[in-house]
Amino acid sequence: MAYSTRKIKCFGECIKPGDKYLHPVTLQINKNITQENLCASEIRIKDSKIITNKIYDKSDKVSSLELQKFMALPYLNLNLDTMLSIYKIETIDNLISWVDNNMKDNKPFRYVNRIINIWNKANYNSLVDNNKILVILYEKINKHYWNLVTDDMEKYIQKWFKSKKYDDFIFDLGLDLVNYLNKNSKLQ
Repeated sequence: MAYSTRKIKCFGECIKPGDKYLHPVTLQINKNITQENLCASEIRIKDSKIITNKIYDKSDKVSSLELQKFMALPYLNLNLDTMLSIYKIETIDNLISWVDNNMKDNKPFRYVNRIINIWNKANYNSLVDNNKILVILYEKINKHYWNLVTDDMEKYIQKWFKSKKYDDFIFDLGLDLVNYLNKNSKLQ
């Protein structure tokens, strides 16, 4: 299965040669010692070296709100399959069973949603064209958490996968779906 390549985005403004800056992930003060304009970026490893910046590109800039959200949460970058294996979720059946059990235990929606989003991202290439199983899953979630009219849920999910990219900074089908349903539905 081929995954999209992730585009590294700028966190914040342009850092000119010689300027100091606070890195939003490491919270360390760094200095641009290169001859190019840089920006802070997510931490990654290249040629066995830790990289925390990239050449500045205004089109790759993260919004101030996205940056605030990023700084508010602890930074942890785990492989999606590793995270799913922690929860013993390898198939859609495992995911549905996990969701059922967590709804039975009255776990909050944001907790359940986070794991579903990880599964959606890990299976993104398959779900772009084959996402009908998610309609069943989100119908269950709707009955447990939202209780909203869902006449066009299938169309919305299909449209969402057609418009979202694997490497989008915000990748949250559950939250987007409930916001859409709230705007376009009445309580049952």
